[in-house]
Amino acid sequence: MNFFRYYFDKALNRKLIAIDKPIFKNNGFFYNISTTHDLDKYFLKKDSFIDHINVKDDLSSVPEGISIIPILSNVLPVSWIMDATIVIDELDKTFFESIKTIKENFSLMFPKIEFKGRLIVKKIVDYDRIFMEDKYMSFFSGGVDSTFTVINNIDKKPVLTSIWGSDMPIDETEGWKNLSDIINQFSKEFDLEKVFIKSDFKELLNIKKLNGEIIAINDNWWHGLQHGISIISHGVIYAYKNQIGNILIASSHSTRDLEDRGVEVIPCGSSPIIDNYFKFSNCKVIHDGFDFTRQEKIGKILDYANENDKNVYIKVCWESISGKNCSKCVKCCKSMLGVLAEKQDPNLFGFEFDESILDEIYEKVTNSEDYGVYWDINKGNYWKHIFERFQEDPEYWKEKKNLKWIFDLKL
Repeated sequence: MNFFRYYFDKALNRKLIAIDKPIFKNNGFFYNISTTHDLDKYFLKKDSFIDHINVKDDLSSVPEGISIIPILSNVLPVSWIMDATIVIDELDKTFFESIKTIKENFSLMFPKIEFKGRLIVKKIVDYDRIFMEDKYMSFFSGGVDSTFTVINNIDKKPVLTSIWGSDMPIDETEGWKNLSDIINQFSKEFDLEKVFIKSDFKELLNIKKLNGEIIAINDNWWHGLQHGISIISHGVIYAYKNQIGNILIASSHSTRDLEDRGVEVIPCGSSPIIDNYFKFSNCKVIHDGFDFTRQEKIGKILDYANENDKNVYIKVCWESISGKNCSKCVKCCKSMLGVLAEKQDPNLFGFEFDESILDEIYEKVTNSEDYGVYWDINKGNYWKHIFERFQEDPEYWKEKKNLKWIFDLKL
């Protein structure tokens, strides 16, 4: 701590964040943070962990400059927005150099706010480790995007990497059991290895306070700044240990979305101009599926499942903490309608669907002011792409009276 103490003593009025050397225990890495008082309100706590809960490999040999990356990736945006200095003891040279480009690209994405701050590293190390170009890992939640990415790269046999603490809170043990069962089944169905990582990264920062600092970008902290580099960082330790040369993260948006909106970039914390520049040692990250809309991804998933006789549970729900789909929320309804638009039965892909749901969807999308912006068919492109798919074959659907309203839409 002498190195950190030196900068705290010299800080005067500077905002500082010091991250201690990671502590390794039972394949988990534990982190402690110190900050100057003016940054306290942006942290819910000053410690964090990342635990590889089903990994048998001994990860103790992973060097400090690699194992620090998960906590650093979560704290970097705080430094940039709050113009704070982060002080750490050691860091991988490749990742250190990639931070500059990532920061610059965030600045291009959000020109209304300034990205400042700096990173002070006592020892920058070139971990010139051999990574296997033919080895892949892919972040997997069971949703449309991540399922498509796995299927899109199935020939590469990617290691499924799922985070307990991302969509599923770490205190929801029953929900995690249900979700992990779905992932285990997918792993067996497709003969893929899997890695489960438990992390409290979403409990570290005071998102409400941080959201108040970025009102100008008309976005929230998690979506706009944190989730891309944060999720990717959770794969760094395992990838380094196992010499995995490629990390896949699924796209949320598409080139079609750019065209529809008439923009060059969609502001989002997970984007080709962010994720593809995240590098460490000799491992690279690939933002996968950006050339496909969500509806096209659904079609590809269903086609692959049917052609290869595979059972696929598409887990999309953002309301239920049971680990399963509620089949009622807006995300479930979009997904069920998307599956139906491909002339497939949503009940075969993890949903509880009957035709009465179509009347409920009609009620909500035509009265979105009562049900919320996500039901507004004029906001975003997901609804539009679903309806376009239906309208490609009006003859097929002409007997479905409760779908007639879709064919009356002017897209």
